Amino acid sequence: MISSLDTHTIGRRNFLLAGFAAVIGATAKKQSPTLETFTQWLDATVDMREKALPACLDRIRKMDQSIHAWVQVQPEQPTGNGRLSGIPFGVKFPSA
Repeated sequence: MISSLDTHTIGRRNFLLAGFAAVIGATAKKQSPTLETFTQWLDATVDMREKALPACLDRIRKMDQSIHAWVQVQPEQPTGNGRLSGIPFGVKFPSA
């Protein structure tokens, strides 16, 4: 057993589990960020937007199989460097 100076003891198993949890937590932070609201996208850095876009497109592909909300999904490169650059959006045309 590993002992600290203030009489707290931690077993080997708990020590290893804590280390494993720390590694998992660090790995989870490296995964793509989840941006769901417009405010989150607006507050995100350009780098975060680029990393979050594939997850957004994956969610559209998975959800659209059941809700059929999209006629076409066609990601394009941002055309400028303004505040809205890199934020995905959808356009709905009125029914004729």
